[in-house]
Amino acid sequence: MIGLSSCILLIYILFLAMALLAWNSKKDAKPSAIPASRISVFVPFRNEEQHLQKCIESLIKQKEVGDYEIILIDDHSTDESYSIAKKTIKDHPNFQVLSMSDKSGKKAAIAYAASVAKGDVFLQTDADCIAPPFWIKTMRLNFSD
Repeated sequence: MIGLSSCILLIYILFLAMALLAWNSKKDAKPSAIPASRISVFVPFRNEEQHLQKCIESLIKQKEVGDYEIILIDDHSTDESYSIAKKTIKDHPNFQVLSMSDKSGKKAAIAYAASVAKGDVFLQTDADCIAPPFWIKTMRLNFSD
């Protein structure tokens, strides 16, 4: 019985060591270039005046993003969200704010943004999220031409 337990333990330790080596080799690998795809980021929002500016500012501060656009979609806000969005993006030509005219809901807002987007790859974040500085770059690396 001790021999079987020792054998199983040895196999388990070898498996863990191989997994650790594989994980470390992937962790150190860095992509050499950003693929050429254009990224379209959608930010649907409704009544997010408390969070929206910080979200937009985090998207403005993205690093090494390549070709991208940010589409903010107002889904019938009744607060100052739309004004905040317009004011925050005024000096950023790759940002735009759209307003929903008829349908409502997050799904409809994303579909609307997709219909006007110029990107090959679509990303979406919520208006109450803060994107880390390399979020778009990291997401872009999962796609290639």
